[in-house]
Amino acid sequence: MLFHEFGHTLHMLLDGARYPSQGSLHVAWDFVELPSLLDEYWLRDRELLRRFARHHDTGEPMPDDLVDRLEASLKADRIFSVNLDDLGAAIVDLTLHLMADGSDRAIDAVAAERQTLDELSVPACWDLILQVTHSVHSFAGGCHAGLYAYLWSDVMAADVAEAWLASPGGMYDSAFAQAWRESVLTVGNTVPADAAFRQLLGRDPDPQALIRRFELQ
Repeated sequence: MLFHEFGHTLHMLLDGARYPSQGSLHVAWDFVELPSLLDEYWLRDRELLRRFARHHDTGEPMPDDLVDRLEASLKADRIFSVNLDDLGAAIVDLTLHLMADGSDRAIDAVAAERQTLDELSVPACWDLILQVTHSVHSFAGGCHAGLYAYLWSDVMAADVAEAWLASPGGMYDSAFAQAWRESVLTVGNTVPADAAFRQLLGRDPDPQALIRRFELQ
């Protein structure tokens, strides 16, 4: 969570837009989560873990076998955005917005959620990341039926991380870091998200990057 939210923090602190309405808080929704998901990659970096993940009494760094188990658990859990606890909520989110057609008919959101999840064969005991009784942001602000955008954010984060890792300095490559800052973090909504991504990598996002990251084939 610390690394994820720090990505949002950097996006806001480095915002170079002249007007707040064009700043980092107003970028396309999938671009909101790109910096935060990308920052999570450093949590898995062994150099960083050796420097900071130390025992509170002995000061010893996290053992390699524990890091290996952490990596294994991440692969076992796969990716957040393609798990049912998130995808199910995203599909429910879209369903409710399709039902809200402007008429004054009553909508039982909880019943609609249960019906949608039943159609997806999601067990009643499954713990969704967001349920309709507490996903206020879906209508009051934020996602607006765009919860599914996390999936595309994950695609872009995997693609950027792959390119960054391929740089001479790996995830600590200063030239790529500067390009990331200038192409994405500082421009806010003054540049369309797709154009900002192309400025960074010279092409559109590659969905296969997500497949490669989580070995989904």
